[in-house]
Parts: sequence; structure tokens; C-alpha cells
Amino acid sequence: MNFKLDPTKSLAIFLFLMAGASSFGRFSYDLLLHAFATIGLGLAVFYVYSKIFVRQKNIWNAIISILLLFLLLQPGKDFVIAVCITTFVTITIKFLVNYKGSTIINPIVFGILLANFMLFLANSLIAGLFGELKFMIDSPFVSWWGAEFKSYLSLGMIFAWIIFGIGVWRKWWLICTFLLATAALFFTNENGASFVQYLFSHSTIYFFTTIMLVDPKTSPITNGTQVIYAIVAAISYFMLSSFGIEYFELYAIAIANVSWLLMKKFIIWNQAKKQNLLMQEQAKQNAN
Repeated sequence: MNFKLDPTKSLAIFLFLMAGASSFGRFSYDLLLHAFATIGLGLAVFYVYSKIFVRQKNIWNAIISILLLFLLLQPGKDFVIAVCITTFVTITIKFLVNYKGSTIINPIVFGILLANFMLFLANSLIAGLFGELKFMIDSPFVSWWGAEFKSYLSLGMIFAWIIFGIGVWRKWWLICTFLLATAALFFTNENGASFVQYLFSHSTIYFFTTIMLVDPKTSPITNGTQVIYAIVAAISYFMLSSFGIEYFELYAIAIANVSWLLMKKFIIWNQAKKQNLLMQEQAKQNAN
């Protein structure tokens, strides 16, 4: 019997293995809380929404989102409220926020950034009303702890994913262009060579590129558009990092996602324009 997983299930299983490997040997009350705040709450919210809304969502896509939150957000009792809010917002986005049946920005990215903004507004309101900081809620801290662990183990797992898992997405132009452009841009900085060596000897950059940036629903398919998308992402990543912007990796993905939407609109407009010109030319020939 030919047993073959579809790409979505393959990614979900890989992230589950990453979650298990990153958690092994560091079990704690904080980690247990983190699992409940991401995996437990995420599945519960997905189940409730599945009963409420007519339009159903793929449970495997939800599992991927939940596991990514588990791997990206820093565990800890100080962050558990922020993690719960981020999980709730992310799953809500998957059900409620879409453009022509799909999302514009990667739901994980959108969920974390929106939750952070909501908490900023809430903390500002609390500070304005009470003038004290003891009621403040910590923002979600994106530490990428589950993407970088046990030195070469996480790097080896990511390379295994690149070799055996990512090929089906057909995003090689995007991946190679982003990595090469990012390396070239950081080389221009002072001590750029040593930083590039450090950056590319750790698994976080590969996790970011081959899992977050290549999200099939928010990234291009054709080779040419993949190259443009990757260059936009690399420039955004470099510039935002250079200015010390918090969540610069996520903002880089969001900017690239929006650029892909604009590219799609331009492609559609250009095709319609060519079609219109062709019809006008045919009409002139018929008239003659």
C-alpha cells in the first residue's frame, strides 16, 4: 500500500517533532502552562468556532498554527496571559479575517502582531486610568525558542525538512533568493562577515525561511514572482533588523505578504489591459 502524507499533514507532523525535541529534557510548570495556552486553548477555540460557523476550516492548518505559536512564543508564567490572547486572536483570524477566501498576511504573523497591538492599547488604558504598572500585561515575546535548541539538533532537523519536506511546495527560488539576498545585505554592515556566519550557522533563519516565509496561501507560486517576493522580504528583514525594530522578522513577512497581494493585482490588471487591447485590435480588423 502506497502511504503518502499530503504537504499540510507533513508540515504538522514535522512541527510536532520539533515541539517534542525542543521540550525534551526541559519539562517544567512553565512549559506545561505554555502547552495549555497554545495547544490546549487553540484546539478548544477551533472546536467552538467549528460549531458556530458554517464555513469550516482544515483542522491540520489549525494544528500548524497552534504548534508554531508553541514554538515561537516564549514560555513562562509572566507571558501566559499574552500567549492565551495571542492564541485566541490567531484562531479567530483564521475563521473571520480573509480576502476572497484566503488570508493576505500569514495568520501567525497577523495574530501575534495584532495581539501585541491590542495589549499595548490595553496597557496604555490601564496606565491612564490607574497610573500604576502592576496591572500591566506583558506582550507576547517571540523568542523562537522552539526553532533553535540543542545546538546542531535543531539545525539537523531543519535541514532534514529542507531535503525531504519542502520540495513539494516548489519554493526553491524564494528560499534561495531570500537567503542569498539576506547574506549579501548583512555583509555590507560592519563585522558583516562574522554576523552572517553566526546567522547562517543557527537554525532560526532556516526555520523562518522554509516554514514561515513560504506559507503557500500568502506567498507566490511562479519563479519570477518568488524572486521579487524574496527580495522584498530580505530588504525588509535587513532594514527593520538594522533599526532594532521589535518583531522585525514578523513585520518582514507581513510586508512581503502585502507585496504579493499588490503583485497579484498588478498581474491581473496587466492581463486585463492586454486582453482589452487585443479585443480592440480585433474589432478594428473586423471593421476593415
